[in-house]
Amino acid sequence: MGEGRRTGLSRTHRDAAVPICPFAALGSEIARSSDEVKASAGAVLEELIALFSNGDSAPGARAEAIVTLCTLVGAMTLSRATADKGLSDEILKQAKHHLRELT
Repeated sequence: MGEGRRTGLSRTHRDAAVPICPFAALGSEIARSSDEVKASAGAVLEELIALFSNGDSAPGARAEAIVTLCTLVGAMTLSRATADKGLSDEILKQAKHHLRELT
């Protein structure tokens, strides 16, 4: 698993005073925003997908990159959504395990 994928699912990232990932922090706000904001977010998503696919344009690489991005954002969002640190840690752990299995 790449360094960005590992550090993106850390307790440090989860507990940061200022959220590091705008999609985990603001995803629902972006969804309710203007088309201009959504277009900008879409451009960033495309950049992240390209980054996670290591520039490989094959459909399988893109699909894996999208699943990786969804796992990172979803796990971070859910790990922050609970006051139960045990559950939060478990969410991060299982997401990291899933991403390791993908690669």
